[in-house]
Amino acid sequence: MKKFYVDDLLKACAGEMPLKLAAGGKGLRNKALSPEIQKVGLSLAGHFETIDPHKIQVFGRTEASYIAKLSPQKKKQTVRNLFARGAAAYLVTCCDEPPAELIDEAERQGTPLLVTPLETIRCIKAVLKVMEELVARETHVHGVLVDIMGVGVMILGPSGIGKSECALELVVRGHRLVADDVVAVKKLGDGRLVGSGSELIRYHMEIRGLGILNVKELFGISAIKSRKTIDLVVELVKWDEDETYDRLGIDEQSYQLAGASLPYMRMPVTPGRNIAVIVEVAARNHALKVQGTNAAAALAEKLDRKLHAGAGKGR
Repeated sequence: MKKFYVDDLLKACAGEMPLKLAAGGKGLRNKALSPEIQKVGLSLAGHFETIDPHKIQVFGRTEASYIAKLSPQKKKQTVRNLFARGAAAYLVTCCDEPPAELIDEAERQGTPLLVTPLETIRCIKAVLKVMEELVARETHVHGVLVDIMGVGVMILGPSGIGKSECALELVVRGHRLVADDVVAVKKLGDGRLVGSGSELIRYHMEIRGLGILNVKELFGISAIKSRKTIDLVVELVKWDEDETYDRLGIDEQSYQLAGASLPYMRMPVTPGRNIAVIVEVAARNHALKVQGTNAAAALAEKLDRKLHAGAGKGR
């Protein structure tokens, strides 16, 4: 299993959920984390043996309420005993500023103390999701990943065919860039594929004739996304008169990526064809299919009914 640390978790959560370091920054890389979370719970009552040193320990409303009711001396001693067990990190939910006793002890012990305003259940779900992505195996794919109205579209194709130009026009049209040139793909336990960009070149793209562009600086934070589930694969191919292309869209095609099967479209590129608009419509159409609306299948069914009705009248 891939190792990761508290600072890796903080970086991965950036932009995904409100999570910050309140104290104990010296311990950000002291211990490798286990992709699980544990509530402090019984530990506050003296059962410190339940603390796993490689798990994040969570303080929710219940734990915070218990601590608040203790006398100043008892509170200080309980917190000190808790931190002495050497947990990887502590996470306080439902607040913006953790109790002073936790901050002081986190600094003294060099144990990261994280804080979030999220409710405990929401926080745990979000952190576990990020942890799952951190430990998942990673595959690198040459392509572009964009978020089109919530649909993650992976654009593939040979070098120079216009993948980045297509993505740039989609951004101009109000959609979001996830990664350009190299997409890091991870398969999660539920079978979903999640794509992200390399940390070094994240939110940058190369446009021939313009050079390297920073999409975040050009269009703002609303034009980017750090990671996205991949829902559809679109491959750009050069137009070939001898090639047969799908004109009805009835027969579903699939693309194998990182051990998963994804809906797939081959899109021929010719001068004057607005590929970005077609990719956007493909994403919209995919979303409709997921909701149960298939225009091609509905039209084919309608035509079949007409044909059968006409055949019946001719008898």
